[in-house]
Amino acid sequence: MKNDAQTETIRREVESLLKETERLHETVRDAVGNSSLGLETARKGDETMRKAREAIDARDLPSLTSARDALDRTLQLYRSILQRLGKVP
Repeated sequence: MKNDAQTETIRREVESLLKETERLHETVRDAVGNSSLGLETARKGDETMRKAREAIDARDLPSLTSARDALDRTLQLYRSILQRLGKVP
């Protein structure tokens, strides 16, 4: 039961991080334009969000934990990009 509660807690965290990442994703994509770095950042963000959705559906603790960490890194990157470009979210 403890594992189920932990899985549910992390699933909710992943859902929250995913919503925030999705909210910033288009802004970041528009801000970085068609530069190779910008396109790669957007591609990696898309991949991170896809894996997070799969982890949510699977309700697998290791996958959810990995997704949470990846989304957190992506959000930090997105916020940093927007802050450097003067587009603070």
